[in-house]
Amino acid sequence: MLVYVREIHDCRYGYPFVMVLLILIILLFFSVLSYWYTRSAVHPAFITSTLWLILILVYSLIPHGLYPLSAKFYYAIALWCIPFCSCALIFSKFRFAVPAYFTYSCPNIKLFNKIGPILLVTNALLIVAFNTLAADYGTNIVSGLRNVFMYSPEEVPRQISLLMYLSVFGIVTVITYMYTPVTRTIKYKLLTFSSLIILMCLGNKGGIAGPAFAVLFMQYFYGKLNWKKIVVFLLIVIGLMTAMVLIRADAGGVTLADYIIIYTLSPLPAFDMLLNHDLTVLPATVGTATFGSFFKVLHALGLDASVVPFVPPDWAYVPLPTNVFTHMYSFYLDFGYGGIMAFAIFFGSAWGILYNLMKRHIRLFVTVYALFFHSLLLSFFADFVFTFMSLSIQYLFIVHLLYLRFKFRPA
Repeated sequence: MLVYVREIHDCRYGYPFVMVLLILIILLFFSVLSYWYTRSAVHPAFITSTLWLILILVYSLIPHGLYPLSAKFYYAIALWCIPFCSCALIFSKFRFAVPAYFTYSCPNIKLFNKIGPILLVTNALLIVAFNTLAADYGTNIVSGLRNVFMYSPEEVPRQISLLMYLSVFGIVTVITYMYTPVTRTIKYKLLTFSSLIILMCLGNKGGIAGPAFAVLFMQYFYGKLNWKKIVVFLLIVIGLMTAMVLIRADAGGVTLADYIIIYTLSPLPAFDMLLNHDLTVLPATVGTATFGSFFKVLHALGLDASVVPFVPPDWAYVPLPTNVFTHMYSFYLDFGYGGIMAFAIFFGSAWGILYNLMKRHIRLFVTVYALFFHSLLLSFFADFVFTFMSLSIQYLFIVHLLYLRFKFRPA
């Protein structure tokens, strides 16, 4: 493993005070403007500008032991935040026509009554299969599954892979049917409980964050969220992170404080190292970092003979070890600074349109907003849309399916 150590005394990494101040002013401007313009704490422009404002303030003012950021990092932040927030604000005010079949006020209740028992059975089978599979790879189910999925994925039976796809169906179903009459049924409660067990067994913090933030958004949208629930939610998240670190037995001498820094601040200097070419990235075909899922499909079809696949950078030491580089890193690796700006325009426009549809209380788009809400809140950490394109497509397909109306005829 190669360890890359930045020279603190290198003039490139002197504290760019003027650049920091300028970026903070820009972010504060968009934060205030977006809230004044929309009166919403969940508008994508407000979340993005406020999130980066807080992160840069914390990084600049609170001692953390991480490497200082260069001017290139703040330049990249400007290239992302200015187009993203501008497009999100503009497109959120357009009124788009929506086909009638998207405007149902409630997901298909009859469909839930049909698929609910099936999803319960598949969840139960998956939990049993997880327990059996993990027994040979770790001291507990969490560490065992982590070891087999990371180091021996070829040992995972196809049946388990299929059951995992169905478990995603169960998780999306739980979120989609929140605040509908089915939440009072035993089927819904058991499906929620079994889905939570599966997420805990996998021990994947990103996998838990998505559904958790989706639930939080649904509570906010339906007026069920208060400060007490937010505090409890944060305490549970910190507790789960601590428990998973201990259960997975992968702390390696890293304290809880170090873990908090690693998962909140370390992506910033890691991405800065990429911008300054302090990490070695192997040559790859343009687009493979961003559209990796697409190229995997080409590989499965045998159509990628001339494609050089993207290999993610090794651990970056900042000086704490991290392997996350913010959501911008794949766009930059494939397309440079222009890629950061282009994808900022794309995402800002898409989020602005989605926000517009959500604010019109079109239930389907409320659910979609909830399912992708974590990708906004965790953009400082990684990209959760293109990097996990397969999961993103599953989310969209499943939630649309649950709103369709079918005619069930007795046999």
